Amino acid sequence: MKTLNTIAAATLAMMSHGALAAGVLEEVIVTATKKAESLQDIAVTVNAFDADTILEAGINDAQDLAVLTPSLNINTNISPFNARMTIRGIGTAQTDPALEPSVGLFIDGIFMGRSGLGMSDLTDIERIEVLQGPQGTLYGKNTNAGAISVITKSPNFDKLEGHLEVTAGNYAMQRSTVSISGPVSDSLAYRLSGNVHKHDGYLENAGGADLNDADDWNLRGKLEWQPDDAWNVMLSAGRVKRDTTCCGADAVQTEVVNTELEAQGLARDKNDPYDYEIAVDVDSAFEMESDLASLVVDYEGDWGSVKSITAWNQYDYKTSTDADRSQLDVLSIVDDKYSGDSLSQELRFAAEIGDSLDYMVGLFYYEQTTERGDGSAFVFIGDDLVPVASQLDLPLPAPIGFLAATGDSLSGKNKLETETLAVFGQATWHLGERWHLTGGLR
Repeated sequence: MKTLNTIAAATLAMMSHGALAAGVLEEVIVTATKKAESLQDIAVTVNAFDADTILEAGINDAQDLAVLTPSLNINTNISPFNARMTIRGIGTAQTDPALEPSVGLFIDGIFMGRSGLGMSDLTDIERIEVLQGPQGTLYGKNTNAGAISVITKSPNFDKLEGHLEVTAGNYAMQRSTVSISGPVSDSLAYRLSGNVHKHDGYLENAGGADLNDADDWNLRGKLEWQPDDAWNVMLSAGRVKRDTTCCGADAVQTEVVNTELEAQGLARDKNDPYDYEIAVDVDSAFEMESDLASLVVDYEGDWGSVKSITAWNQYDYKTSTDADRSQLDVLSIVDDKYSGDSLSQELRFAAEIGDSLDYMVGLFYYEQTTERGDGSAFVFIGDDLVPVASQLDLPLPAPIGFLAATGDSLSGKNKLETETLAVFGQATWHLGERWHLTGGLR
């Protein structure tokens, strides 16, 4: 039902913009090339969505964004943090904490080391740009498949303004978004925005609590200082907290599983993946807390411009799920814990040489620590694994009874450290009014 509503809203939004376009073609300004340019004038494949389109199309999260972007696909499995973002079919699943995303996610120019950090509700968004193809000569962190750039709204220096949006729906859904912004003085302004999203589970579970509910909130604050026409300093901080029984899923069971269910006096699975009825004995869960802080300094001189982006991010989350998607006690994952933190520093210099050449060069440093587990068990083998698995034709090197037994568990403690240092740059030679030659190096 959510997908249908999103598509309907998107259709209405495109119809309304199409009616405007019949009279005049509205110019779309993007910053995909690290400077404000018309979408029609840049040699980059970009899907851009402004604040009005985001509101009218009902884009609330990244998965809604994928509905409006033909080349973008986003899917999740066990948890939102394992989101796999692909552009033109190319992408990296985040199920392994050692893997970095091929589709980079940038929020206000800040690289987010894990795709799952962008899967919460979008709040107070000015513009979203989806760039297709490798992005390395303009972005600090190299991304092989493409990039999703989210630009949030800046503080208002002119007047006090506010925005309140309240949405209600079935399954007791409540979503509230609020923002307020205004000047503190002639050179200082603030912006504060937040979102609360709650709804009951919509997967009816015969074996326990209904799954796929939500109890999420996020808060972001910005303080902008403009001491003169040359300098701009932006201090930002945000926090996200999620508590959901994601990601329950309806499954199609084999006859072996259904026979074992009957033998234990349990109902057979209907094997209808679209009836929103399940029966699992382990509740799914996803709990996350994430903090982000950044300092962006811009200087515009007669000789060019300098931009510095310093950012810090920290997150913790844990997941639980019934891996066999049934009421049988086969395999369960309980409190699988992850954590991570990152620090990045990007420095860019841009200038022009006459009217024929403009260029940008940059330095980028990034360090990230990712951890999984604390030494305690989180994967558990149940009483029914051996009886069920022994009846299946599994390509195992030895009998299942030799490899696993009831009561076995898996525990671990892993720590991965990543350090990135990059020099990158790009230059454009304007050969004429309509011809431009661009080259880059990383």
